[in-house]
Amino acid sequence: EKVAVADTVGAGDTFTAGLLAFLLRRGYGKENLLALSREALEEALRAAVALAALACTVRGAGLPEEGLRAWKARFLGD
Repeated sequence: EKVAVADTVGAGDTFTAGLLAFLLRRGYGKENLLALSREALEEALRAAVALAALACTVRGAGLPEEGLRAWKARFLGD
């Protein structure tokens, strides 16, 4: 989904953080990462892109709290 971009600072780091958070929450690590299905990889990438997009909606390297809570609920089950 499209967002209004305010700043791209931190978007790459946030993408990586989102990808790792998603994979770790689902129990993937160096021992079993190669067992990741295509569907799980696609969902992990969607989660990472969504978090990076959220980071682009504010100026500076940060995330809006409300958006972060929504992302966690949607992708991490928090």
